[in-house]
Amino acid sequence: MDGFVGRLTQEQNQKLMEMWKIIIDMGKCNINDPPKVDVSKRRGIKALLGKKRASSNSLVKENDFDLLFELFLAFATDDPDSLILRFLRARKWDVNKGVEMLLNALKWRAQMDIPQLLAGGERDLGKQIESGKFFVFGKDKMGNLVSYTRVKLHDKNAQSQEDSEKFTVYYTESVRRILPKGHEKITLVFDLTDFTMNSMDYQMVKFLVTCFEAYYPESLHQCLVVNAPWIFWGCWKIIKPWIDPIICEKIKFLKSYSELVEFIDVDQIPKYFGGENPYEFKYDEFRGESQSMPEDKVNETNSKFDTLRDSFVETTLKLINDPNNQNLTLERNKLKEQIQSLNAYIESFYPKSIFQRSNISIK
Repeated sequence: MDGFVGRLTQEQNQKLMEMWKIIIDMGKCNINDPPKVDVSKRRGIKALLGKKRASSNSLVKENDFDLLFELFLAFATDDPDSLILRFLRARKWDVNKGVEMLLNALKWRAQMDIPQLLAGGERDLGKQIESGKFFVFGKDKMGNLVSYTRVKLHDKNAQSQEDSEKFTVYYTESVRRILPKGHEKITLVFDLTDFTMNSMDYQMVKFLVTCFEAYYPESLHQCLVVNAPWIFWGCWKIIKPWIDPIICEKIKFLKSYSELVEFIDVDQIPKYFGGENPYEFKYDEFRGESQSMPEDKVNETNSKFDTLRDSFVETTLKLINDPNNQNLTLERNKLKEQIQSLNAYIESFYPKSIFQRSNISIK
């Protein structure tokens, strides 16, 4: 399948470079609609790196929404082109619509202050993870990581809407970080066994739908809903209009666990879900195991971040003007690897997620 890094048609590559050009041009200008975030209270990467953005070489002003800074944070350990391509594919290769979608997602990420969420770890979210209502294990037949949700374990009144949203984002970002290279999508399994209205959290469902449609496009391979009781179908009539038709096509209703084997090999399915794998979710208690970046490394890391970002931007612009220059392509690929490595280094100072502590990944 084309449309992915290393599998682009000439036209798709041109669209990718066109989108990069627009983003870079916008990043060098002031954005007039900054998110209302008190950066002085951030615990995440901006505080970690000293928030050194006031130099004359800075691409945008300190008090504005720093488009390129937020973009390069959003890459995490992904290939930078992969993220851009997800937004392009989601908008059927319409560059302007892809740019608009990406900008909205980056502003949302700044408002959510995702680095702060990651830096805080499970400190305020542990009870939701500990419950085992969400966990990841194994892969589907296409090689995608599988996330299981036991809906009966969710009590919509046990946490605030804000905490539910923070948990959803933390969970999603944590899963992103255990996806091996070449895997961009996940399969969701929602188990509705013993479902009651006490678990029917419309606000959380709506937020989850928005995340997959607007903020994490092209991240969902399929959604398998198992054992839906008759009472759920009234809920589905309310939920379905919220969902984009393209996402809706990825949702499949299964009558029993036995039908999961059509999508997931039986040895990859936990016994609880009718499979043959003995895996059982056990919460490895969060101990806040993290360390601060050494003082002498903060400015050095900040400088590296700015240098890599600016070098990547400059090399990308050169490649746009000289698309057949193999030396520029090689240089840009090396810079991408360095960006991924630096982001991995920065995130090594964040507390490990339950998935990282349990060494969960696609085998």
